[in-house]
Formats: sequence, structure tokens, C-alpha cells
Amino acid sequence: MEPMYPLAGPQMNSRLPSRIVPFYFPPSKCALWNQTPIGEFTYLCLNYYRNPKLVVTEKTIRLACRHAKQDKKNLPCFLLGSLTVDEDEEGVTLTVDRFDPGREVPECLERTPTASLPGDFLIPCKVDTRGLCSREMIVHNADDFISAFKVLQHHVCSKDSLDCGKLLSLRAHITSRESLDNMDFDFHWAAVTLANTFKCTPVKPIPIIPTALARNLSSNLSISQVQGTYKYGGFLE
Repeated sequence: MEPMYPLAGPQMNSRLPSRIVPFYFPPSKCALWNQTPIGEFTYLCLNYYRNPKLVVTEKTIRLACRHAKQDKKNLPCFLLGSLTVDEDEEGVTLTVDRFDPGREVPECLERTPTASLPGDFLIPCKVDTRGLCSREMIVHNADDFISAFKVLQHHVCSKDSLDCGKLLSLRAHITSRESLDNMDFDFHWAAVTLANTFKCTPVKPIPIIPTALARNLSSNLSISQVQGTYKYGGFLE
């Protein structure tokens, strides 16, 4: 690729100011950046190093069972929590610390949460207090899987900032049995997440020249949006 500015030496026009420095792209035929790694590879996947860790507070489970005792059938409800990245950045931890009984909405087949906040990790849950059930409990049905796949596809294809909490779909079924002063719980969890692993290669920063094209790419009405195509760069997969 030809340099953007004239070469230094005899070929440079003497009328140009001396402060102009020659600028060269890296020697490459397929990209505008040097693909030589400058560090170790980074793998992006929720369960690449270890599976997600689940932490549930006791008060949340007891509150859910207390509400379920007032219902003869399985109580559809929600468990709320937060998904955080571990200190070593090699895993995530889901902490469930709130219970939401949900509410019925007209013209809606399923209940909706009543007190969810932005950033909350929402877990649809069913609670049964009629005794322990079979270990072959089906937590996800076919419709649940289809819905989870559509939500994951929407998040990975969206232009919004990527949130780890949106890359994991979780459902739960809790059964309990009370005997005198003891209470036994049986938990069934089912999760759906992406199986893809992204391998990121650190490369040298690419100098950005403050041209009209650079300003256009960073504006709301960029060429990418007008043409309907994405412009790639930054990380190598």
C-alpha cells in the first residue's frame, strides 16, 4: 500500500512544511494493522476456564417457599440477583439474593416481575411445596429453549454494549418438604449460554488521523449506517 504522505528524502516536495512526518501503514496485504501479537491471547467465553458459580441466599429460598404455601399449584415467580466477574477474570459468579412473586399482566401469558431494576439478572422460577420430585424434572421446555435462543441472538447481534448478564439464560424449579423443624429443598437449574469462544490477539495500536473520514465514522450518521455494512478493526479473532 502506498504511504499517505510523500516519502522523506529527495522525492519530498521542498514547498511542503518540514514539520510533516512520513506516515506508513504496516506491511500487510489483508489488513491495515500489523497482526503480530504483542502479548498473550485472551479467550472470551463465560465458561472457558470454569463454569459459572451460583450463590443463593437462604432468606430468598425461604421467602419463596412461604409464598408457595399459599398456592395449591406450582408458584411461578422470579429470583433476582447480579452477575459479576471474578477477581481473577477467569469466571463469573451469579449471586441470587431477592425474591419477586411477579404479577399478571392482561393479554400476557406469563407473569412479569414487579420490582426488577436495570442490571438485575432475572431467573424465572417455579416453587412446589408438595414434596420432593423426581430428579428428571424438566426445567426448560421446547418453547423456553426457542425463546432463550432468540434472546441470545438478539444480544450478540445488537449494536449495544455487550453485557455478560445477557449472555446467560437461567431457569429454576424448587421443591421443598417440611418435616417437624426441618425443611428439605431440591433445586433444579437449567442454563443456556453461547458455546462460541472468541480468541482475541493484542496488537499494536493503530494511529488514527483526524480526517473527515475519521470524524464520519465516529458520528451518528456514519458511512457504516448509511451503507448498512460494518467496518471492522481493533481486535483479531
